[in-house]
Amino acid sequence: MKLIDIIVGHIRRKRSRFLFLTLTLTFGVAAIVAMFSVTDTMSLQAEERLNRFGANIVMMPGRDSLPLVYGGMALGDVGGEVRYFEESELPAIRTIRNSRNLGVVSPKIVGVVAPDGLSEERLLMVGADLDEEYALKTWWAFTGELPDAPGEIMAGFDAAKRLDLEVGERLFIEGKPLQVTAILNSSGSSDDGVLFGDLAEVQAILGKEGKVSLVEIAAFCRGCPISDMVLQIAEKFPGARVTALSQAVMSKMQSIEMIKGFGLGAALFVAVIGALLVFMLTTSSVNERTREIGIFRAMGFRRSHIMEVMLLESVMASG
Repeated sequence: MKLIDIIVGHIRRKRSRFLFLTLTLTFGVAAIVAMFSVTDTMSLQAEERLNRFGANIVMMPGRDSLPLVYGGMALGDVGGEVRYFEESELPAIRTIRNSRNLGVVSPKIVGVVAPDGLSEERLLMVGADLDEEYALKTWWAFTGELPDAPGEIMAGFDAAKRLDLEVGERLFIEGKPLQVTAILNSSGSSDDGVLFGDLAEVQAILGKEGKVSLVEIAAFCRGCPISDMVLQIAEKFPGARVTALSQAVMSKMQSIEMIKGFGLGAALFVAVIGALLVFMLTTSSVNERTREIGIFRAMGFRRSHIMEVMLLESVMASG
């Protein structure tokens, strides 16, 4: 009598038990595979969504001036001149080694303006690629319609209040008429005191055609540290100050790791349950077959043969 015949005979006598175990293990393995697949999909979707919640890399021109800051109060700079990037050079950002990890790249021109007829009122005006800016700041809440063409601007909450602006009104800056199509709701951020307009248009108003004050970049690096991307961008722009907003990066990483941890924990739970079922089946089989094992020993079966029978039954049931 061959060992395989003994195993097959026992499985036939206990077919209900082995069928139940086989189905349970099959569903368990399928659940583990499905859990990992769902977790990976959720991680990718969460990453894409998190990449839209603001920049995590900021690139600014280097400067020789010394900022005067004390107790959190900015008092200006000492010496040096304001520097700018050439807008024509910015596509080089997309050529870094980890360019596939780049999301939104939003160049901006920043300057101080005084609306015509209101020379005592000086406000910060920001020009940006509006499509990129909207993608970068999906949390914006506003009244009206976002500007989508030259000649249209959006006013921050505080800026609109200072100038007594309403949606649909016109504002003249450097003789150029600008229609306010949207007013941002109060957010408590620096955006509240800013006028936003089209990049090229604001460059012309400030007399800085082709110039960029800073670049905000939304990036998420899967499988490589964000510091690598900072260094790669710095290599393309040697004189620039490229910094990573570590808090934003850590927040994204923690969110992704939480999703992965949940998936791994669920998969391990299913795996442990499956292992316990196999152990229980093997233990029960040994306890129920004490007499049969005694007969096998009387027939000359070695302990290794009996152990082999038990293990092969478990393997056939779990395979």
